[in-house]
Amino acid sequence: MMKICISSKVLGTEHNLLTDFKSISKWTDDVPDDSLTFGFDKCGEFSLISNLSGIVIPTSPSDNYSRPFAGKNIKNVLWTEALPKSAYKKYFESIQNAICENLKSDQYEYFNSRLKRQQKLISSLQPAHIDEQIFARRYGDPTTVNKSVLASFAPVKGTTRKVGYNLTGTSTGRLTISEGPQILTLKAEMRDILTSRYEGGKIMQFDYVSLEPRVALILSGQVPVRDIYTDLSKKVLDSQHARQTAKLLTIATLYGMGVRRVKELIGVSKNTAFEVLKKLETFFGVGEVKAHLEEEAKSGFIKNYFGRNIRVRNDASHVLYNNYIQSSAMDAALEGFYQIVQGVEKEGHKCVPLFLLHDAIIFDCHPECFDKLEDIMRPGQTLSAFDSCLYMGAEEL
Repeated sequence: MMKICISSKVLGTEHNLLTDFKSISKWTDDVPDDSLTFGFDKCGEFSLISNLSGIVIPTSPSDNYSRPFAGKNIKNVLWTEALPKSAYKKYFESIQNAICENLKSDQYEYFNSRLKRQQKLISSLQPAHIDEQIFARRYGDPTTVNKSVLASFAPVKGTTRKVGYNLTGTSTGRLTISEGPQILTLKAEMRDILTSRYEGGKIMQFDYVSLEPRVALILSGQVPVRDIYTDLSKKVLDSQHARQTAKLLTIATLYGMGVRRVKELIGVSKNTAFEVLKKLETFFGVGEVKAHLEEEAKSGFIKNYFGRNIRVRNDASHVLYNNYIQSSAMDAALEGFYQIVQGVEKEGHKCVPLFLLHDAIIFDCHPECFDKLEDIMRPGQTLSAFDSCLYMGAEEL
């Protein structure tokens, strides 16, 4: 069994415990790199696995013992001394049993196959360089809104803090910020505060083209073309509506907006809108996926394409479908970004990864990389899990 390091703050002991619950058991002040951790932070391995599996690992004794310490710093209580021996033994065994149950769950397998790589991707991100004059002008502008977001980019010696992301902050795996610059909520026009660390360098954003609809088509067994919306306009709308309308109809389909929204978008009767919606659902293969998800949801969870648990909070079929596609697309994007970063490191490209923005990744690129962007993005466009490639585009921020 893997070695597990449990925080002294959870155990209520003077030292951390390194154990495999079998032959290894010792007290330590260190956290070995090759161990799985619990109780050190919200992004620790077992916190992530537990969040996905739904198997809760206790972090304090039962209420009848912990209630007297309410309002105090409960993490500093030495439970080995505060509890009767039998009660402490029961508390420790509850931690041990929950950890072992998590290790048996399929979410531990998902952690090993996906989350570890995603954690490695996030750890590779570096502080961004800030143009301090532009930052000062932006921050001093009385018309600037959400200054707290901008303030999170405040430079120290010209750079931001390193960004951190929570991989289980949402049920679908859509990223949230755990620490550092609030890049996910920074307005696009404010990104001019970012500047290159290289003379003549550029801040580049690589993003997936039509990621969620593309994943929806791939998972229905299709091989989508690069321009999905033009293709949809031809095959479903008989080329009678513009590409932008096709894009809005795609969003309506993936998010389950229904007949009324389709009717508004293309200005047709309710019956015609119903027929168009049926064609859209056939185009994306929605029906078969929904039927599978409705059955799976009875357990309280559905799984995305890669095996990640998604807790069911609303069992409406369109919500289940949207969660499935969004979560699968997020995992696909993170795997692609991981492969890009690994390729950059392997080839020695002077491109520094800075931020993730759901379906996009931001790099600080040296001038010598400008004519290699296609090569740099290529590893992220072919995933072993998919028979069809994903497409990416690049733009300067």
